[in-house]
Amino acid sequence: MITTKRLFISQITSNDVELIYNIFTDPVCIRFIGDRGIRTPSDAEHYIKEKFQDHYRNNGFAMYKVSLKNSIGIGICGLIRRQENSPPDLGFAFVTEYRGGGYCTEAGSAILNYEQGKRSFTSILAYTSPENIASKRVLGKLGFVEKQTTRLEGQNFDSVIFELKKVIKMRTGGCLCRQIKYEFSGEPLVVHACHCRQCQKISSSAYGVNMWIEAKDLNFKTGELKKFTTQGGSGQDHDVYFCGDCGTAICSRYHAAPKPFVFLRSGTLDESSDIKPDVHIFLKDRQAGIDIDVTVPQYDGYYHFKEVWSSHSQERFKRLLREE
Repeated sequence: MITTKRLFISQITSNDVELIYNIFTDPVCIRFIGDRGIRTPSDAEHYIKEKFQDHYRNNGFAMYKVSLKNSIGIGICGLIRRQENSPPDLGFAFVTEYRGGGYCTEAGSAILNYEQGKRSFTSILAYTSPENIASKRVLGKLGFVEKQTTRLEGQNFDSVIFELKKVIKMRTGGCLCRQIKYEFSGEPLVVHACHCRQCQKISSSAYGVNMWIEAKDLNFKTGELKKFTTQGGSGQDHDVYFCGDCGTAICSRYHAAPKPFVFLRSGTLDESSDIKPDVHIFLKDRQAGIDIDVTVPQYDGYYHFKEVWSSHSQERFKRLLREE
């Protein structure tokens, strides 16, 4: 959940049928966003699953419910991806009595900060009607710049395209004694919470949180890493890179994985509060008394990529392998 001074922002669930029905049957919403074919609460429930929940499962982001601190739902706001390899775009819609008052700008700013902190989007788009002055005003406040007017596929009306250029967030990290310092400028393909005995020993904890990243995005600035090699669960070598002074394990290279990738331990980031596991693996070795978020996929061993990775990460992975 994302929180702001006045708002709670959370994933849309089947409990939000009334809110979605009210938004998408509103004449103003239909005028500026289009008719989504929602005529009954049952239509709204189907729309939630197909357009919001499935989208989140496939991409790791989607539209979110926006609520006041008293839990009253007032609108939706978030990122969607129209085509598999296209930039995401920001969308929002609020019930009539909560248009104005800065709620949309407040929610949009929080969501953009949250999503851009997790991923390296180089560009985010937004589409609106040329006549939707309020929407244009919100996008301007959020830093979007008007690019062009066009007619999207399947539409019989014009849309104005706005764009927000992103400066890729540079994360820093290092070992406990600070002899090793690094910069990380990328986006994880996936974040593993691994409960295998090897990760327990390396992390000296109940499990290790490993970010599967592109090696080129990790740049060591100071210090010299030491390496020891052990055998991974696949039977192939597993290289662990650590600080020779304090012993902090920074990253790993699994020989079973392709060479352009390494696994960075999220605990070595200077700020890691926004890094969350996408999956818990090797729960057959799980320590007793460890609670796990039931909404996160869980496996006794490993998993198939298509079951966990977003379609965006899968495409990225395939493209990087082709370029290797």
